[in-house]
Amino acid sequence: MKTLRRALASIIAVTMALSLWVAPIAAQPAGTLVVGLVAEPVNLDPPQVTDLNSNRVGRRIVETLVTFPEESTQIVPGLAESWTISKDGLQYTFKLRRGITFHDGTPLNAEAVKFSIERQIVPGHPASKLGKYPFASYFFGNVKAVEPLDELTVRFILKEPRASFLDVMAAAAASIVSPTAVKKFGLDYGANPVGTGPFRFASWERGQRVVLEKNPAYWKFPVKVDRVVYRPIVEDQARLTELRVECGLSVDSHLSLVPDAQGLRLWTFAGARANNLLVGRAAYETAVRLYPRDTIQYRDGARIIATSDKGAKP
Repeated sequence: MKTLRRALASIIAVTMALSLWVAPIAAQPAGTLVVGLVAEPVNLDPPQVTDLNSNRVGRRIVETLVTFPEESTQIVPGLAESWTISKDGLQYTFKLRRGITFHDGTPLNAEAVKFSIERQIVPGHPASKLGKYPFASYFFGNVKAVEPLDELTVRFILKEPRASFLDVMAAAAASIVSPTAVKKFGLDYGANPVGTGPFRFASWERGQRVVLEKNPAYWKFPVKVDRVVYRPIVEDQARLTELRVECGLSVDSHLSLVPDAQGLRLWTFAGARANNLLVGRAAYETAVRLYPRDTIQYRDGARIIATSDKGAKP
């Protein structure tokens, strides 16, 4: 059951959008997961994001040099396969993984890392006025320089030692984006994000849905979900109503609503990011079809969690 819980945590906690009115959704193709949350994303460029729902969607698209594994606060490699820290704590040198490309086909390299950080902290940077970066000073105010040493090696030089710098590099603000895409879309990049993550941006119908499609060339593992549709469903009761329709919808919800959720499963998980999900039958069956019960492992870019057929487990 622990394996199943971890496994289903790979599909569902991908998020969604907000609206005062939500139209009924049509039947979705096989391999599509529909996710409903309480607020529509504001911006899909994580360094510009100040709200939870934008971050949940945007971080399925982009990635960071280092990351936190599920249910852990231990930093592990992400887009960087390794790193070294100078004895004085002022230099962090990251070695990037070879062969990773952004969703637009351009390569992940040291220049892309430099661009992603400097656009936030260098006033004269060509992309500095293409967005607002509210956390840049807090996260990167201590960064003196970002220096590409070769195609796959980049060094961060700090003004003074910072013990939490690796944690900083796992934050949303440290997401690595496609410089080509930022230059192409300009001020509209936040609505057209391009990263290296397991899902790539497909479309955004304001007030209705954000659609992500799987990245077939994802470097870390094969993505099993073809598409994730985030829908804005503001009211708790409306989300429960949608769940009763066989639309494969999964939503965050409050435990106080559980007594009214007949026919639905409460899936709950703890660890570093405690949460609860109410999941309709179609979503559950889709997950089980994609991930056989006895072979599920944590290996996808979203999160799902399941209980036994007999009821909820803590």
